[in-house]
Amino acid sequence: MRTAVCFPGQALSPVSDLLGRLKQLSAAGPTVEEGEKFIERVGSPLSERTIQQLRTFIASVASFKVLTEEMNGPVSLLVEHGVGIYAALVSARSMSFHQGLEIVLMAGDLLDEVADGGDFEMASIVGLNREELNLVCSVAAESGEVYLANINGPTHFVLSGHRKAMAAACDGANRRGAIEAKLLGVDAPIHTSILESRGRRLAKQLATVQFQSPATPIIEHIYGQRIIECNILDLLSQQLFMPVKWTRVMDALCREGIDTLIILPPETGLAKSIEADMNDATIISPGEGSDLKAWFEQLAGLSEWSTM
Repeated sequence: MRTAVCFPGQALSPVSDLLGRLKQLSAAGPTVEEGEKFIERVGSPLSERTIQQLRTFIASVASFKVLTEEMNGPVSLLVEHGVGIYAALVSARSMSFHQGLEIVLMAGDLLDEVADGGDFEMASIVGLNREELNLVCSVAAESGEVYLANINGPTHFVLSGHRKAMAAACDGANRRGAIEAKLLGVDAPIHTSILESRGRRLAKQLATVQFQSPATPIIEHIYGQRIIECNILDLLSQQLFMPVKWTRVMDALCREGIDTLIILPPETGLAKSIEADMNDATIISPGEGSDLKAWFEQLAGLSEWSTM
């Protein structure tokens, strides 16, 4: 069995309850406490989006500690979906947890600068092919800027741009028979060229940070390649403004012979797309509400993983 662990991106629902449950576990508790104290020390003003991203990061790192310290199964590879790159780098010991918190905060501040000066939104479109999506985007662009932010699968995409354009894209997708077309409630144009100058600024702010080579291989979401020490800074800069090309990550999983993929809490809706593309693989997902009990039960069903 070759197992990969997936670090999710931005959680779309609150993760406070999940952090409370993780805090009760011996392996995860100290991480959650340190993360909560960091948020308290920073204080206000923090946007709700930045707080949510910090909590997602904390939950992801804490969940990985549960896997590695309380459940002794083998991990062959790490993969990350968008801003999950921060938690993946910490878990692979390329940087410390505190450094990760600081970088997530820096990125959040840069996003706030853009979000405060515009009216942005993101939208999920499921059930249209790329040609149909392009037609939808061309019409929606009459209402504002439209960017392809995530390619999660052949018929699963996330758009980013001006709010009116996102609403128009959802309307157009529904008229074309999309399975799902909805606004995500994310008020920043993440993974678009609008943020390129902010990504370059982040690189300058991190120029003195010493990153280490990943102790466990990580497949990044832009090029679908293994992360090496010398390109970590560029990837952290690019992840703000480059699209998430998840299909490249899926191709890499096939090349690496991965037959089991464990998605960490919190749930971000990625599992359905993965299941559609990895028919022969075992997918372990926390599910709706990030149900840790159900997640542990699924893990216990893997022959090479011990139970808690």
